[in-house]
Amino acid sequence: MKKICLLILLFLFFNNYAYSAKFEIKDINNYQSKDNLDCSKDDGAVSKNNIEYYHTNFWNFKALKKYKEGKSLGTCIYKDGSGWYWTAARLVNDPKGSPVSWVQPTYQIGSSPWQRSLDVTYSKDNKNFPLKVGNINSLNFNYNYSSIGKGFYNHNLTLWFKKNNLLSKAEYEVMLKFNGPQIVKHLRNPYCNKMGSGSKFLDDLELKNITYKVCFKSLERNLLESKTKGGTRDFGTVVMYPKNINQKNTEFNIQLDIAKVINYLILNNIITKEYILPGLEINSEIWYGEEELKIKNLSYDLQLKN
Repeated sequence: MKKICLLILLFLFFNNYAYSAKFEIKDINNYQSKDNLDCSKDDGAVSKNNIEYYHTNFWNFKALKKYKEGKSLGTCIYKDGSGWYWTAARLVNDPKGSPVSWVQPTYQIGSSPWQRSLDVTYSKDNKNFPLKVGNINSLNFNYNYSSIGKGFYNHNLTLWFKKNNLLSKAEYEVMLKFNGPQIVKHLRNPYCNKMGSGSKFLDDLELKNITYKVCFKSLERNLLESKTKGGTRDFGTVVMYPKNINQKNTEFNIQLDIAKVINYLILNNIITKEYILPGLEINSEIWYGEEELKIKNLSYDLQLKN
């Protein structure tokens, strides 16, 4: 029995070593030397203009410490609004030893839901956001980009909803995922199959060129990264997984009717017409690996009711 236990321990040690080495941080000095890139290790912003900006979005302070020590992540953001490059080691801080997502490069349109100080500088002049969802007549989102990478990550548009005003806490996050090597894995082991009450599947949501499998989880996720700069993660989550996007693609043209998404949420009694949408977040949610993402077109068209 002791020999068997020893063999198991040795296997786990060498397997973990090989796994970690496979996703170690690559040298990003060649990226840092480019004038168009910001490779700083701050949870700050790279301004494109007064109403749209990039920032590296953290929600785990233990991970942030490792990031600043150069042990978990290297990331560079293109200052001209054309994307980002990142390389991330496998960071394990889940009790079961599973990798945890804790950081993402974010292209922010409008306000962050967490009232970060950078919002005061970068989103104060936005005339479109925040807005009451009941005032939206149409909101079309277009995102054309290329992605070359490997590892465990996804791309998504995240919508945050608040019940009363911009200063109130976030009630719901809605993640519309586009692609990533882990998407298929999630479809085989859906988010709502995890332990916890308040979980259920909703009817599929059919948009113009994407059909989504939709999962709703109402209670706080009991994760170690649950502390954010905005408080505890006691918000509900709606995750939308694409059913008809080829995950082997490197070119993506995403067209979303966000007004239809909002109506879907209202019909399913998740939000009401009185809820506030602070802005739009375009993200690469990272676990580990490396990727270069280049944005070819990113735009939205908002029409309000008379």
